[in-house]
Amino acid sequence: MAAAALQLFSRRGCHLCEDFERALQAWLEVHAPGLALEVIDIDGDEDLRKRYNADVPLLMLGDRLVLQYFFESDRMAQVVRQHV
Repeated sequence: MAAAALQLFSRRGCHLCEDFERALQAWLEVHAPGLALEVIDIDGDEDLRKRYNADVPLLMLGDRLVLQYFFESDRMAQVVRQHV
């Protein structure tokens, strides 16, 4: 079975998105280096922009919302233990 991949919905120029991605990348390097992360710029897709415009950053694992707006290391650890 292939490992689950995280998707971070983000946009350029969003300081919350940049902070979230930086914290997530640092956490993944230490706690889950094999876990794939795809960063998706919602402004590159009109449907994604309409769907998530005011909701970024948000982190999805499959179709499940994991985190939104702020990175939480305890929550991330819980998700990785349960679903990856």
